[in-house]
Amino acid sequence: MAERPPESKPLLRKIYEALAKNPAADGIRISIQSAPEEVRRDDGKTYSVKYLCWNLVSGDDYITDPVLAVVHANLSEDPIRADLARYFDGYNCIVDNDIQFSEK
Repeated sequence: MAERPPESKPLLRKIYEALAKNPAADGIRISIQSAPEEVRRDDGKTYSVKYLCWNLVSGDDYITDPVLAVVHANLSEDPIRADLARYFDGYNCIVDNDIQFSEK
């Protein structure tokens, strides 16, 4: 059973909300870039970020469309795994860095 994450964890809150809408889900897959990228905004400021993608799964099948998020450059796989274990006990959680992102 999932525990509602605090508001200070918006990514986990979105996953929690998606699980409530998709009772067939038995797992969560999150892919995060292993190395940060520099992103320049329209105002000229540059930020170091990572891209992350998540889906809900049932068995080997994706049951939601992928959701793309931009996260802090210091975020890594281990804290994500720890949060998933804490808030989504009983769900099969996979965290990897199998993500490719390119702007078009």
